[in-house]
Amino acid sequence: MDEFPDGHYVWLRSRVHGTYLHADKDGRGVYLSDRRMSMKSAWAVHLYGDEQRVLLHNAANGRYLSATNSSAFGCRGCRIALRNFYDADDVAIRWQPVRAGSQGPILLRQIAVEGRDGYLRANGMNFTLNENRVTVDYLHIISTMMEWVVYAIPTSVRIPQLPGPPMIDFSALLLSRAVTANGQGYHANNVSFSFRGRYVFRLREELIRRLGIHPADNLVMYVQAGTYGRRIPLVVNLPHNRHALVITVETPDIGGPRYPDFEL
Repeated sequence: MDEFPDGHYVWLRSRVHGTYLHADKDGRGVYLSDRRMSMKSAWAVHLYGDEQRVLLHNAANGRYLSATNSSAFGCRGCRIALRNFYDADDVAIRWQPVRAGSQGPILLRQIAVEGRDGYLRANGMNFTLNENRVTVDYLHIISTMMEWVVYAIPTSVRIPQLPGPPMIDFSALLLSRAVTANGQGYHANNVSFSFRGRYVFRLREELIRRLGIHPADNLVMYVQAGTYGRRIPLVVNLPHNRHALVITVETPDIGGPRYPDFEL
């Protein structure tokens, strides 16, 4: 389907609510947000397998949109999660785009979780959580709540400016995660260490120091969510979790990765 070219970035907007599929701050789930100009609202397309199923991984953390069988706590359907791609046979992260009418919006059909098919659904406000939740609905009753408008996101080779750390980093007192980094093309190729906090600016400084990278002006950090997950540039602060990170660091001689460009 033309709306999902491999390796490109897209927005998914709920036709009913007019808001966008957005990763939550923990990097574990999703909800609907009107914050379109955010890496958390950008999704990289990963076409996988002979049938070219669509996998969607988040531009902020690299983790994949996944169906579950867990209750959504007050919303219709089951919870949607973000997770790493470790298993090549994982059907929960495979989605099949289906056109709603000849020129209509897109339905995202979940291929099968324990023999059940479902559709990605934009629910109304969950007042307990104070946000609009997104679920997978297995009831096979198609509604406009399952309709999504897909927009291509312009890209640029310009490395986005990293968010600077605050004067006092309270997250360093609460969050610590294991980091394994591979510095491609450098003498110190691999390092493993514990990183405290969530600020990507400080993570970059730590990697430069540990890998001995000079100069570092065009340094690119990639994060990979699982063995089969695709690398994605890391340009935002880390999620509020303790998940281990696998980082690849390189300084491309020519070009480099393309980033969502929200200014175009």
